[in-house]
Amino acid sequence: MDRPNPRHIPQLDALRGIAALMVLVSHSANAQLLPSYLGNGFGRMGVGLFFVLSAFLLTTLYAGKRPDASAVWHYSVKRVARVLPLFYAALAGSWAMVAVTGISIFSAFDTLEVFLGNALLISGTSVLWSIPVEIHFYVCFIGFWILAQIRTSLGIAFLVALQIALLVIAEFFEFRTDSLPYWMHFFTFGVVLALLAERHWSFVSSHKLFALGPVIAVLATPVLLPGLRADVWGLDHGPIFRDPITVSWIFLFSAAFVFAFIPTYFLQSRVFKFLGEVSFSVYLFHLLPIWAFTTLIPKDIFFQGDRFVCVLVVTLLGSYFITRLFERPAQRFIVRALNSKKTSFAT
Repeated sequence: MDRPNPRHIPQLDALRGIAALMVLVSHSANAQLLPSYLGNGFGRMGVGLFFVLSAFLLTTLYAGKRPDASAVWHYSVKRVARVLPLFYAALAGSWAMVAVTGISIFSAFDTLEVFLGNALLISGTSVLWSIPVEIHFYVCFIGFWILAQIRTSLGIAFLVALQIALLVIAEFFEFRTDSLPYWMHFFTFGVVLALLAERHWSFVSSHKLFALGPVIAVLATPVLLPGLRADVWGLDHGPIFRDPITVSWIFLFSAAFVFAFIPTYFLQSRVFKFLGEVSFSVYLFHLLPIWAFTTLIPKDIFFQGDRFVCVLVVTLLGSYFITRLFERPAQRFIVRALNSKKTSFAT
C-alpha cells in the first residue's frame, strides 16, 4: 500500500469535520436539544482530536525543513493567519452582542480579567479556551523543530520534559486545567503519529495486527461516550484530558484515520471534505444557533430533535459563508501582508 500525499491525507478532512461535529453535538446535548449522554465531555473528546490533528499536520509540514529564520517566520505567519482572524472576529462579535443585547455567548466579557485573558491569548472562556492552548503549543513546536534537526528523539524528549515542567508549575500556581500543561500530551502524540506515518506508513497500514486497537476504538465509540458512562453505568470519568479510556480512544481513533485502518471511500466524499473545510468556523460559530433555538424559539414550535436539525443546518450554512467570505480571505491577506513586509525589511 502506497503512502498518500503527506501534505493532504483526504480522510483527515473527515477527522477534522467529525471533531467539529462532536463539539456541536455535545453542546446541543448540554442545551437539551439531544439526549444528555451525548454531552458532558463528548465535545472535549473532539477538541482532543483537533489537538492531535494539529500537531500531526505541523510535524508533517515542517519537521523535514531546516528551521532557519526565514522558515520560522513563514511558519509563524501561517499559524497566525490560520487561527487568529476568526478567533478575534468571534471575540468582536461576542462583544457586539453584549453591547446590543447584554448577552455574552462566550462569557468573554464578564470581568476585565476574563476579557484580557481572551484578548491576550492567556486563557479562553467557553469554546475559546482551546485557541490559547493551540497558540501556546505553536511556540513550543519551534523548540521541537530545532532539536529534531539534531535528533528526532531529542525533539520528542523536549516535548515530554516540557510538559512535565509545565505541569509542576501549573499545579504549584493552580492554573486552570484548560491550559497547555494539561492537554499537551495530545499534541505530543500527534507529533509522534506524524513521524511514524512518515517513516513507517506502508508497514503499519499493511499489517492487520496494528489495526486491531484503532478499529476497536472506532467501533466502540458509542459505548465510550463520557456522558453515557456516567448516566447509564454510573462511572465517573473525571477530567477528559486524563481519563484513561478517553485518552486511549483519542489516540487510537486518530491512528485509525491516519493509517486508513477503516474504509475511507465514504470519508473522502464531498460531504466530509466540506465538513473539514468549515470545521473551524463550525467550532466558533455553533453556539450562536444553539442559543437562538433554545432561547428565542418557543419550545412548543419544535421538538428537541427538530431544533437540533435546525441548529445543524444554520451552523453549516453560516460556517460556509464565514469560511468563504471572511476566514479564507483574511488568511490570504495576512500571509501576503506579513510576508511582503518581511521582504521589504530584507531589501
